[in-house]
Amino acid sequence: MIVAIVGTECTGKTTLCNSLAQHYDAEWLPEYAREYFSIHAEKRRHYTVQDIASIATTQICRERNFVSNRNSLRILDTDAVVLYVWWLDKFGRPPIWLVEHLQAIEGRHYLLMKPDVPW
Repeated sequence: MIVAIVGTECTGKTTLCNSLAQHYDAEWLPEYAREYFSIHAEKRRHYTVQDIASIATTQICRERNFVSNRNSLRILDTDAVVLYVWWLDKFGRPPIWLVEHLQAIEGRHYLLMKPDVPW
């Protein structure tokens, strides 16, 4: 089973992923955007479409490798759904490769965290 925890920033996605992983003795994949902005702190408030493209491609690559083991519970701290909405909100129409990735996702369960801050 693959479960993706999605939602806006600061809604507790990472905390929930960690708690679920501990409870079910499972692995979880951290959100790459957090790592990206820790490396490129100066871009946190002034990122470009190229930054989101880099984040999305790395997140998708890591996600594909992570979910390839379907013999155990896999928990994702965000996935392409969040990247799609983020791209749409900040830069308009997302690229076709991101749309095609979303369309190819099968058998995934989603938990949507309630937003307590505007997207």
